[in-house]
Amino acid sequence: TAYEIYQCDWSSDVCSSDLGYDIEGRLLPRSHPKALIADALDAVRQLIGIARDGLVTADDGTPVPLTAGTFLLHCDTPAAGAFATAVADATKREGIEIRPLNELR
Repeated sequence: TAYEIYQCDWSSDVCSSDLGYDIEGRLLPRSHPKALIADALDAVRQLIGIARDGLVTADDGTPVPLTAGTFLLHCDTPAAGAFATAVADATKREGIEIRPLNELR
């Protein structure tokens, strides 16, 4: 499921809340041991960090500038439903409005 942050426009980059990033701000290949974020709270921290602070933590721990207006949450990963609930709850607490992409068209 993908959500668009209201304050951002369609020209913004798309990022993933449940996949890891490298020091260049690129998604890690699925073969990388840190490619998939397995903990819902880590996925929430990543999404909030990108949305609020414009930073993602790379696989080596380095903060990397990254901005996005659209966040993807993969439904083919273990516990995707729990991730979606955690993301929705956290964004609400943080005052970040989200909505499904199909409501934007």
